[in-house]
Amino acid sequence: MSKQFTIEKSRPEDTEESEQMRYRSWLDTYVNDEHGMTKEMIEEYFVPRLSPEGIEKKRKRTEENSHNPNILDLTAKDENGKIIGWMVATKEGHREIGAIYTDKDYHGGGLGSALIKRGLDFLGYDEDIELHVVDYNERAKAFYRKFGFEPVGEPEYTRFKEMPEIKMVRLASPTTNL
Repeated sequence: MSKQFTIEKSRPEDTEESEQMRYRSWLDTYVNDEHGMTKEMIEEYFVPRLSPEGIEKKRKRTEENSHNPNILDLTAKDENGKIIGWMVATKEGHREIGAIYTDKDYHGGGLGSALIKRGLDFLGYDEDIELHVVDYNERAKAFYRKFGFEPVGEPEYTRFKEMPEIKMVRLASPTTNL
């Protein structure tokens, strides 16, 4: 039996739970002995984000996003209303899938696909779309390849030297929808 979920526009009142889900996703995904990325580094990175001030800042950004026609900010919830996924896409400057995070219990169940399809439909298919992914996250890179993204360039270090990120691009295809 597949797990049920709904996807809706992100709401400011869901900010704290959404950030907690993102924090758990980072712990599940990015801890990597080979690259020296530790649980403690991720915990430290999230301290300001999970503080009352950090939650308020993100809550305000979510509120602003809800009124911006160039940003799609979505939250996925299970049948009990628990937040299990989040995605943001933007048309500001260039077209980009800014982030997709899902609860590990929903990996392989269609949640990530549903989120990225909503993002791609929002962004359109007539311009290139980019995203950034941690280079050692092979599961995510394979997922994005299924949707036409290919790596370009060399890894860059944006947050941590232990988390090299690579850009992936989906080339414009005006006649193709998913």
